[in-house]
Amino acid sequence: MPRQSEYSEAVGNAIAELLADGLSMRAIAERDDMPNRATMLRWLAQQPEFAAKCAHAREQAADVEAALRDWKGQAAARGLPSSPALPLRHMPEA
Repeated sequence: MPRQSEYSEAVGNAIAELLADGLSMRAIAERDDMPNRATMLRWLAQQPEFAAKCAHAREQAADVEAALRDWKGQAAARGLPSSPALPLRHMPEA
């Protein structure tokens, strides 16, 4: 299937969701159902709504990452395991 080069809100929303889950644009671009990185960067420059969605998604990912660091620090202080059992929704299949 050819990669999408024209912006669509559905694909933009999917990219934002993946960014919020902590994936990088490079990792997203490796997926067969996503546009390549150059296309996403072009969309960021040409589609203000997409750029805003991606910025918000990255803020969400950073907040989750900070919460995880806090959790790990508290767990270590209490002698608990340092990795919570979190679902990995977007892990690529082997």
